Amino acid sequence: MTDFIEHFNYWSWWTIALVLFVIELLAPGVFFLWIGLAALAVGFIVLLLPDIAWQIDFAILRC
Repeated sequence: MTDFIEHFNYWSWWTIALVLFVIELLAPGVFFLWIGLAALAVGFIVLLLPDIAWQIDFAILRC
């Protein structure tokens, strides 16, 4: 499992964000919107800092 998580890159985060935005469109409630925006932001951070550890990725997502 950690091998899968260690290979997350910005495309992975943007794909997760897109999936969450689609879920938000299908089930409106503004819950998935905020998580999708956080995943989008983490994707941009990973794009700027590609050598960041996966633990920091998930810590940023939780903030």
